[in-house]
Order: sequence, then structure tokens, then C-alpha cells
Amino acid sequence: MTTRTLRSRTRKRVHVAGEDYVLMPASAYPRLRGTGRKVVFDALEIVNWSIGRDLRHMRRKAGLSQAEVARRAKMRPETLSRLENGHGNPTVRTLRRVLRALGVKGNG
Repeated sequence: MTTRTLRSRTRKRVHVAGEDYVLMPASAYPRLRGTGRKVVFDALEIVNWSIGRDLRHMRRKAGLSQAEVARRAKMRPETLSRLENGHGNPTVRTLRRVLRALGVKGNG
């Protein structure tokens, strides 16, 4: 995950060099705890990390392995692993397939 340190007292969206970033306290991201400073994250990276964290939580709650969910979603286990780790940029269609494989009911 790309990070940039920014000295600021605000906790809002920041525009830096033509890109959107989100300013968050370091405690909001587990790998950065204890740094005692605020860190700027790319907004899309935060979304992907959050989606991945939620997918992993739902999969574990359902008691399923990555291989089983990937098989049900008709994707490679490596792809699901990347999504759960916040890497990649999943489409809505891909997320629907994973959620359906997890047995999550939805509007789509």
C-alpha cells in the first residue's frame, strides 16, 4: 500500500499532485500502529483494503477456505487471495460472484 506522510490537523480528503488521498490517523491502519503520526493513503487503496478485509471476515465467519470460495465463484484461489489482501481492483461483477459464493443475499 502506498503511503505519504502529510502534516495536517484535518481528517478529510486531500488532493495531492493530481490524485485523491484520504488522511487517516495511523491507528486506523493496523500495520502502522505506534508510528504516532497521520498518514495519507490513496483513496482507492483504502477502498480495496476495506473490501478485502470484509471479504476475509465473511469467508472466515462462514467457515470456508479460500479454495472453496474461489471454486464456487469460478475464479482462481490466487485471485481471491489478492482481493482479500487489498491488491487488485475488483469489478462489481467479481464482487457479486464472491458474495454469492459466500451465500450473502443482496439486491443484485
